[in-house]
Amino acid sequence: MKDLKEVEQIANDLLQEYELSQKGWTFKFDQAKKRLGLTDHRKKIISLSKPITEINMVIYPQIIITTIKHEIAHVLTRLKYGHTVNSHGKEWQEMCKVVGIKPEVRAPLYLLKPKGYVYVCPHCGKEHNFYRKLRVEHACYSCCIKHNNGQFDDKFILKLKQ
Repeated sequence: MKDLKEVEQIANDLLQEYELSQKGWTFKFDQAKKRLGLTDHRKKIISLSKPITEINMVIYPQIIITTIKHEIAHVLTRLKYGHTVNSHGKEWQEMCKVVGIKPEVRAPLYLLKPKGYVYVCPHCGKEHNFYRKLRVEHACYSCCIKHNNGQFDDKFILKLKQ
């Protein structure tokens, strides 16, 4: 896969193949940082994380396709069995076989994820990753434990890495 338009085309083709477009299902990208795919049954949307897809689509295109099919399996399971089935239960696992994937609940651990915001402790230099910019001050937990009996100390307030 070379770009997000190609990923979107593949997703829309798969929605068409499994006759979900005709039932009102659509595809979109979202801004998630911790998970790759999502099915929103209320809005009839299957989405992929744009940041995670951008990082992985060239290196791991099969994971992107598998994730789209994973989400399609959720939709097909709900359509066939109703909303009372377990999200990753035996019905969903069977549906994964129908769409041609292994019934795996999580994306592989080697999948690359965006770093987000990196903050550094001015005392020990340890880096701390956050997916969102901090709105309140955070201190380095390790330094507070080690040097201040676990109490917050201004000396250990994390600074945004430039």
